[in-house]
Amino acid sequence: MSCPNCGTRTTFYNPCNQRGCPVCYQKNQLIWKENLKKRLAPVSHYHLTFSIPQRYTELWQREKRTVVDGLFKGVSKAIKEMEKEEGIKLGSVLAFQSHGRGMSYKPHMHCILTAGGLDSENNWVDIGSIKYRELEEKVEQYFQEEIQNKIQETAHEEVKRKDWRVYATYHHESGNRIAEYLARSYGGVVIDIEKGFKEYTESGMVKIEEEHNGEKVETILNKRTFLERYLNHIPPAGTVMVRYYGVYANRHRKELEKINEIFDRQNETEWESEQIIEKCPVCKTTMKVDFIIFPQSESELVQRIRFVNGPPKHKQIVVMA
Repeated sequence: MSCPNCGTRTTFYNPCNQRGCPVCYQKNQLIWKENLKKRLAPVSHYHLTFSIPQRYTELWQREKRTVVDGLFKGVSKAIKEMEKEEGIKLGSVLAFQSHGRGMSYKPHMHCILTAGGLDSENNWVDIGSIKYRELEEKVEQYFQEEIQNKIQETAHEEVKRKDWRVYATYHHESGNRIAEYLARSYGGVVIDIEKGFKEYTESGMVKIEEEHNGEKVETILNKRTFLERYLNHIPPAGTVMVRYYGVYANRHRKELEKINEIFDRQNETEWESEQIIEKCPVCKTTMKVDFIIFPQSESELVQRIRFVNGPPKHKQIVVMA
């Protein structure tokens, strides 16, 4: 691609859809974020974070798929119990994450939960406050049942009751801020390579810059540790890391349409990759396509481009108006 204004030429890559790819993840994150915003009902939402005991971190490293699936089932079953008690159909989006500060290992689950739902007569009912202690106990029970059914081990050692925690924040009239937050690590990318990564070639160390609760946090790792953590956080092939339940599940689209109708919001179509355009990294002018290289191409021109232009270190992605 080339810039018609300043003449800058560069190569832009289509998403390879490989989990954890530090080059093309931005497009997939942006598309997922915008589609999630369109799916979320125009109502208040809870942002729940389910933290499991540190004891299970070692188990997650050995049995990633089992721990991920077990936590999804544990949380979804606990929310379904809440639906039965309230007599309404809620909407929830569950997103599994494995990282904490400095790319440390900390398996946990994020949940976007509607602050209300539809009753049997399709009327909207607010749920009010949530009984967090009961929710913790149910997640603990269902998660341990799933783990013990799939892994022939004992009770995985005793864990303290206080190590099972639910952290909650309330977002009035919208869940968009939660979607913004979760999109940062969608697709298995746990750090923004362009903004939060700096390599010290002489010392062989790597600095990671992150922001947590408005506070900047720096972590310095050696290259080996950095690579081990980065690769370990990439989800196993075929594992679904974001799942939709209740009115946000595809089979309940009619109920979601009813909620949008109640709150006078039109249903919106999903985003497509064609709605993203590339901007010049120098002057921010819209780039134009010179030619397209198709997969499996092995011409002399392709070989020359591969040698001169490796994966781009920086690119700006914007939304087409």
